[in-house]
Amino acid sequence: MTTMTENETIKEQPRTLRRLPSVNRTMILRAAIVAAVIGGILTLVNQPDWFAGSAPAEILPLALAFLIPFGVVLISQVAGARRAFIDSVGCAGPAIREGFITTTFSHGIP
Repeated sequence: MTTMTENETIKEQPRTLRRLPSVNRTMILRAAIVAAVIGGILTLVNQPDWFAGSAPAEILPLALAFLIPFGVVLISQVAGARRAFIDSVGCAGPAIREGFITTTFSHGIP
């Protein structure tokens, strides 16, 4: 009796199972909107003197206030879309190889 290895199992799956969702235009737009709102609030809270005109803007904190929320939202959306795809196909276990980020964020926490 022979057993199939994990690579052989992956090769025998239909193409739809091997193609996990990736970044798309909607995800980028949603992440940009959320980053603009959160980044604006963070900038207002962290640099009130700049808004009052009494101090120059600090560029690095200003940029990070927008870039970090953008990255977090985008990574979360991709991880959620991949988990939803895997769950909708009904495949659990080692049949589908997930990337490191997807595995890291798929703790099953509601």
